Amino acid sequence: RLINHNHEVIMFTRNENYDLNTFFGSQTFSSLGGLFPKYVVSEGVAHLMTEAQASWFVTDCVAFHSVKCKAQDGLIICQLACDPRMSGGDKRQDGFLMISDGDYNVLHKQTYDSVNLEDGKYEIWIQFNGDGFTVYLPNEH
Repeated sequence: RLINHNHEVIMFTRNENYDLNTFFGSQTFSSLGGLFPKYVVSEGVAHLMTEAQASWFVTDCVAFHSVKCKAQDGLIICQLACDPRMSGGDKRQDGFLMISDGDYNVLHKQTYDSVNLEDGKYEIWIQFNGDGFTVYLPNEH
């Protein structure tokens, strides 16, 4: 459940698009490199980045995390709700990002004017892995 910038409750099943719920754990992890060399992404998040062209979502979450969070903060939850009703039913739609800690205390909120993703809720988690941080889908935990 997310509440958008108009204070409307949005209900979605998380990660139901782009076959994201078919990922359960990863054999390999990919480095984000560049500005984020301490971050690796799971196979599911890599799929989200390529198939849904949602690298911007992952890097926005990692950018916030890299500046505002530390290893001892534990699990960080990043939820993006995309709803075509917010922008008149266009293929391009509004998005609402909420980043919270593992107890769902909100750390950051952001709206996007146009998001080119299927309507629904997208959720990724970020957690310390001993050497850096892993970005993964909840069902890959």
